[in-house]
Amino acid sequence: MKDCNKEAKEEGLTGDERKAFMSKCLKKDLKEEHKMGSDDEDGDKKKSASPVQLKQREKMKACNAKAKADSLKGDERKKFMSKCLKKDYEIGSDDD
Repeated sequence: MKDCNKEAKEEGLTGDERKAFMSKCLKKDLKEEHKMGSDDEDGDKKKSASPVQLKQREKMKACNAKAKADSLKGDERKKFMSKCLKKDYEIGSDDD
């Protein structure tokens, strides 16, 4: 973001021209970050997700899908997600 902002300022871009440039620049940065892995605050490459993190991510996806399929919203969704993401909860059990 800083680099895109700096470049836009150097080029004297304003208004819609600046918006279009920033959008394009930030998308490009995001793609590059995704390919290479982003640096953390110390400049080190972030580690790949651990198996535990991957499992939790998959569980989150499954819980989100179930909440959406059941059209849950607000407090009802919040309560369901809390219960669903607990360690021992199995999606598809009869008590949801």
